[in-house]
Amino acid sequence: MCLTGIHLTLPKLDPMGNRLLALWLPTVDGIGDGLTNYTKTAESAGELATDVVYELCGLTNAETESGEDVVKRVNGLLDCGYLTQSNNPLYVS
Repeated sequence: MCLTGIHLTLPKLDPMGNRLLALWLPTVDGIGDGLTNYTKTAESAGELATDVVYELCGLTNAETESGEDVVKRVNGLLDCGYLTQSNNPLYVS
């Protein structure tokens, strides 16, 4: 097609099968590496957010360590199934 000396060409229309074959799929190793990087980044972001909250609240190192110890204990109780609705004194129905 020619409009005032400029040649316009339409892209070649490939069948759907050719387009699917041209897709690039990542390797299993690549997925594993990406997941590892994501996990490390998420952990460091979580630690940074926690540190910012502690700083904004004006907590001392002793207070933050004490709070983290309590969280670990509660998580341990949750993991072993001790804190359930039936025996949790804080549960309100």
